[in-house]
Amino acid sequence: MYDSVVPPMASLAAAGDADLVDIVAGGGAAAARAEAVKLAAIVEFWERRQTPARARWACDDWDAAAAEIGCALNISSGRASGQMTLGLALRDRFPRLGRLLAAGRVPLSLVTTIVFRAALVVDPAVLARLDGVFVDAVREWGLLSQKKLETAIDVWIDRYDPDAVRRLRTGMAGRCGSGGCCRRRNSRPPSTCGSTDTTRMRCGGCAPGWRAVRSPSATVMTAPA
Repeated sequence: MYDSVVPPMASLAAAGDADLVDIVAGGGAAAARAEAVKLAAIVEFWERRQTPARARWACDDWDAAAAEIGCALNISSGRASGQMTLGLALRDRFPRLGRLLAAGRVPLSLVTTIVFRAALVVDPAVLARLDGVFVDAVREWGLLSQKKLETAIDVWIDRYDPDAVRRLRTGMAGRCGSGGCCRRRNSRPPSTCGSTDTTRMRCGGCAPGWRAVRSPSATVMTAPA
C-alpha cells in the first residue's frame, strides 16, 4: 500500500499498527529505489564529464565531477568519489545486484558491503558468477550482523577467487589507525582506468574507503593501507 507513495509525517499518529509496518517496509523499499536512481544519475553525470585530453591533469575530470556531486549532496569530494565508484560498480561489475537495489528489494548498506568485499575480483567471469550468487543470497543476508555478513560474502569470494579475499584481509590488517585521509589525485574505479600509476582514495572519512591500485592490465581495489 505504501510501497510507492510515502505518507506525510502527520498521518503516522492516526495509522494502525499494520499500517505502520507497511509504511516502514514501503519506506525502506522507496529509499533503496531512490538510492539506485541517485547512483545511476551520478554515473551518468560522470560519463558526461569525461574528457580524455584531461585524464592526467592534477585536477582531472574525476576530481571535478566529485567536487560537483559533493556540492549537490552536501558531502566531501572524497565521499562523492566513493559514491561514483559504487555507482560504477553496480553498473559494470554487479548489474543484477544493481537491479535488485533499483527494485527496492535490498538496502543500500548491504549492497555497499558486498561491493566493497568483492572489490579485488577482476575476472569478468568470476564477477558474473558472484553477481548471480549474491542476488540469490541477499534475501537471507539481511538478518546477519555486519561481521557475519562479511564472512558470508567472503566465503563465496574465496570459492571463486581466493586471492581476492586474502589480499583484502591483508590490506585491512595493515590499515592506518589514525582515521585520517590518504587520498591522492587521479583516483579511478576499476571500470574506468587503465593507468599504470598507483593512487589512493579517501580511507578514514570516505565510505566505503577503497584504495585504487592500478597495474598495466587492470585496476583493483584494496582496503585502506
